[in-house]
Amino acid sequence: MTGFGRGEAPLGQDTLVVEARSVNARFCEVRASWPRRLGLPPGFGEDVVKRRLSRGRVEIGAFLAEGARRESLEQLVERLAPLAELRDRLDPGGPFPWALHAALPSPSEPKPSTDDAEAHAAASAALEAALDALEAMRAREGAALAVELGRIAADVRAQLELARAEAPRSVERARARLRERIAALLEGQNVPLDEGRLELELAILADKSDVTEELARLDAHLAEFDALLQKDEPVGRRLDFLLQEMHREVNTLGSKSADGKLSSVVIELKSLLEKLREQVQNVL
Repeated sequence: MTGFGRGEAPLGQDTLVVEARSVNARFCEVRASWPRRLGLPPGFGEDVVKRRLSRGRVEIGAFLAEGARRESLEQLVERLAPLAELRDRLDPGGPFPWALHAALPSPSEPKPSTDDAEAHAAASAALEAALDALEAMRAREGAALAVELGRIAADVRAQLELARAEAPRSVERARARLRERIAALLEGQNVPLDEGRLELELAILADKSDVTEELARLDAHLAEFDALLQKDEPVGRRLDFLLQEMHREVNTLGSKSADGKLSSVVIELKSLLEKLREQVQNVL
């Protein structure tokens, strides 16, 4: 599931800004980048991210803001003071000699006014705030996703009801077609119809076309799917597993379809399950 979060913490005269971005991934992968001047150890914060997020490719970026820019402005004013004094002496009230600005020495990078402990604390606080914001965004996205999954699941349930209603009629139509074919084969052959053998063949056909068990298992899987959507915990992998099982049952349902009407229901079921599978890839 994608997400973005931003957190800030004061650090000396500066503000440390941490941004956390996540995209879909089966496992939790973390890559963090911190300003070198903070002196943080390699991999700092990765354990915090993995403790809070179970899946996703997460990128952590940080930079120092605001205070560093104000300090640079103060340095600029200080460096331009000699030019202002020169202007006042040579041309009082005249334009500022910006052309001479390039001749001034470049400012040196301000030295950090913090120790390792302070930098560690600020980085930890800003990271936690960024992850709070990221999780809040993912929660909002998850709520909307749950609604969409529920809507598609309801369509699946409606198709299962159509299959349940159509299956007996499909079997009866198959029985009628078999009778017609046998009657056509025997026509003009002066061979009596063995009703006992015919009923046996019709019973075998009905048994091979029976989809009661497949529909019952699909009902159970769909009920479990709905229940998982209500849980306040990572369920993405279990939803994915359930969809695999449902795909298998629908394939069996398709192999037992006795005519085109039931086959049309199976095709629609496969389409809906594919939509669910695509959406479940965004679920943690």
